[in-house]
Amino acid sequence: MKISEIKEKILANETIAIEMMRNPGELSEWVVWIRERDGKSFLLMNEFDVAISTTDANQVLLLLRTLGIKHANIVL
Repeated sequence: MKISEIKEKILANETIAIEMMRNPGELSEWVVWIRERDGKSFLLMNEFDVAISTTDANQVLLLLRTLGIKHANIVL
């Protein structure tokens, strides 16, 4: 799910769950999963359909905060 789609859902007050976890393919990286109300899950993607992943968890948390996300589960 693209960042722009997340912003739209937040503005529309749609219920989504955010989960930040280690990338199963590269354990040194963090990725973000978006879970919609109907149970569908999506990776957080940039506008070019590339999954957002980084080795710095703080960068991911700052991104989530700038998107207006106030609650996220972190899986260690």
